[in-house]
Amino acid sequence: MKQTLLIRGHQVPPDDLTSIQSLIKEHWQKGQKFISQELCRYWQWYQPNGNLKDMACRELLLRLQPKGLIQLLPGRSNPNTSRRNRSIPLPEITSTPPEGELSRFGRIELKMTRHTPLEPSKTSQEILTLKHAHTC
Repeated sequence: MKQTLLIRGHQVPPDDLTSIQSLIKEHWQKGQKFISQELCRYWQWYQPNGNLKDMACRELLLRLQPKGLIQLLPGRSNPNTSRRNRSIPLPEITSTPPEGELSRFGRIELKMTRHTPLEPSKTSQEILTLKHAHTC
């Protein structure tokens, strides 16, 4: 490759392509996710919230492969897929709002949880959606 590629708003000059190829060769057995995370760190490619632009980087890598510029290890199957896709019965939700003095409910704290271990599961999100639907 003699010219700079533009993929997902990121310019990939020939020197970067050489770095990507050696990173893949060095970490081949660790998988695509590890390689993309290392590449994000190398490029200092972060989202505004401080997280790595890992998915964008994986897409960039996947777009380079069909062009014959890199060779990636085939993606692994996810062993958690069956667990993630199982049906979980939702608990009964009451539409009666809580009543009483605010002090009765204890300390109320708001935290940013997106992309943190505190982020609610999909099931929790479904419960909140149902709860909201009942109160509207």
